[in-house]
Amino acid sequence: MGRRLILGDEIIEKIDCEISIRYSELLEALEKKDKHIYEGVIFHIGQGLSQSERDTLYKISSQQKLFDINGKKSTIELKEMVHKKKSHNVMISEPIKNDDIYTSTLLLDDSCDEVSDHVTGLHIQGIVLFESCRQMMLAVSERFLFKKLTSKDQMRCILNTTNTDYLCFAFPVETQIKMKVENNKQVKKRQFCFKSTFQITQNERVVAIIQIDFLLVSEQNIAKLENKLYNKAIYNAV
Repeated sequence: MGRRLILGDEIIEKIDCEISIRYSELLEALEKKDKHIYEGVIFHIGQGLSQSERDTLYKISSQQKLFDINGKKSTIELKEMVHKKKSHNVMISEPIKNDDIYTSTLLLDDSCDEVSDHVTGLHIQGIVLFESCRQMMLAVSERFLFKKLTSKDQMRCILNTTNTDYLCFAFPVETQIKMKVENNKQVKKRQFCFKSTFQITQNERVVAIIQIDFLLVSEQNIAKLENKLYNKAIYNAV
């Protein structure tokens, strides 16, 4: 049984590997019944596919039994959790908790803001890796950390410091993200500080390590401060 990697149509400039195939090319092969392309093949889902495209592949695989699929299935809607208005800008699967370790999978849609107008070469650009970790920080905070706090207020997540080590090229294959919350403390009333480290892994190799220190702050308090600073900045600007 053969194996191939299926990618979104626009995720990289060109496909320079005989076992890689674009999503549209697979659909065209299915329509033309070019069985040598898909029959008996295990398709590993890479990056660049939308959620609807992933769902289409699983539907064809389960109903028509033409090929097998290996990859992340549909996940819950995470737009609000990662502070996005459009689903195609969500880059991660729902985080899974194990003690203070949280894991997620990169699910990159090639129509997302960070990719759709910036693609060079065959690799995934570094800003995508950082943004996926930022989204995971938000999702973990919304899903898990808020519940641990003594404050009953609505909370906001505020970046404090970041540090990124890119260790090697990342490519559009299956990618795991592991977040470790190393410590947390209450620094002020309705304000909590967290330190976190992210490991991004492909093929059991760490491709990037990202550290993010962030605050969880009362929504009411930060809204007042933000409004005050906003007005000061506008008046200073004009």
